[in-house]
Amino acid sequence: MVIEVNRTSCEGRALAVRRFLVSCLSVLRERSLFFALINFVYFGAVIVGGFLAQYTSFFPPPVPGENGVWMVAEVTPLLVLDIFAWNFFLSAFLLLALSGVVFFVLPFVVIVWRGLIWGFMLNFLSTDRFFAALPTVFLEGEGYVFAALAGVVLGLSWLWPRLVYPGEGLSRKDALKKAFGEAGRLFVLIGILLFVAAIIEAVSILLLLV
Repeated sequence: MVIEVNRTSCEGRALAVRRFLVSCLSVLRERSLFFALINFVYFGAVIVGGFLAQYTSFFPPPVPGENGVWMVAEVTPLLVLDIFAWNFFLSAFLLLALSGVVFFVLPFVVIVWRGLIWGFMLNFLSTDRFFAALPTVFLEGEGYVFAALAGVVLGLSWLWPRLVYPGEGLSRKDALKKAFGEAGRLFVLIGILLFVAAIIEAVSILLLLV
């Protein structure tokens, strides 16, 4: 009897978690147009950054560390948490999401800069390091895209609520409150993406330092 009760309780919690994750993903479906646009802007900036690095003197070439390896971080057991904390709290939350509350265009500016930097860095990687970095570029990039989406919706919610929530007749205050709810669900997905990206990035650094 106790085993059956525990099993039922676990199944109930698993179902609740599944429903919550589905509700988080539903935000992307509802904001598919913004989501596609921000993806286009980000990955377009990655391509442009690689082009600028290869064909112009817009950026100077990076200086490799010892043995030609770029020492971007000290390899410690806390490396994953360090990478995750910087990407989640500074980049995703502060620079992308909260900047959108001030003005909805700012997340586009930040994400274009991030894309240019990634494109610049990828251009100078050897083939093996290029392919090793691609999973991090994609996962981390999507995390930033989600955060930029949250920022854009937050900014437009108080500036132009009828665009973000057409037909609902929400006031600016109510629209902003609802947008914060959407942003909260998006940040669950952002946390998952950036944590996985941090693990992959840490593993890549470890492998490249061997």
